[in-house]
Amino acid sequence: MDPTPHTARATNDEHLDAELAAHHIPAAEFRGVDYRAPLDVEARVAAVPAAATAKGMFFEPLARAVRPHGVACEPRYVAFRDYPLRDFMRLLASCASVHHRALPTREAMRQLGREAFSTLMGSVAGRVIFTFALGDARSALRLAPEGYKLSLSHCTARTRLNAPEQVVLELRDVWNFPECYQVGVIEGGCMAFGPPPRIRTRVLSACDVDLLIRW
Repeated sequence: MDPTPHTARATNDEHLDAELAAHHIPAAEFRGVDYRAPLDVEARVAAVPAAATAKGMFFEPLARAVRPHGVACEPRYVAFRDYPLRDFMRLLASCASVHHRALPTREAMRQLGREAFSTLMGSVAGRVIFTFALGDARSALRLAPEGYKLSLSHCTARTRLNAPEQVVLELRDVWNFPECYQVGVIEGGCMAFGPPPRIRTRVLSACDVDLLIRW
């Protein structure tokens, strides 16, 4: 008898966990994201270094969505100008409450994150980076560090493992909600090239998160 999908997935996950162990990556430390858990946005924003910035291209779609609702923001954001990351995080929270009001804040952030890759690909620089993705998610994730370097200041991203069925991406000093918004960012990037991934997180701090990405 063929194994059920659940049994087959469990068996495959055991194989993938063993692969992680061979690379000294503890699979047991990665957890599924609880998108219903409360999120203190202002406390998170207050912790962000004042020098941290994000590119205006990510502000403008959110601003267009919230301006009709009276949310205070710039009249226009220039695509490759740097703006305070704190302002971006507040704008994210405003957009989440206006357009995803029925969802928990973390889930709303995840949904907004899924739109970020298409925003990046709308720029010439983004298209140049991901020209080398070879049409598959694993290749795109290998290029993710360049995407983060382009998008955010004072942060690093590193692909620690890039295997046929799983990738481990390490995010450091990524303050804009790495355990929910950035999960959506990676989901959106993967979905541009293929099926949606399964993502678990290892949260080290408010700005340091490892993502375990599987298919």
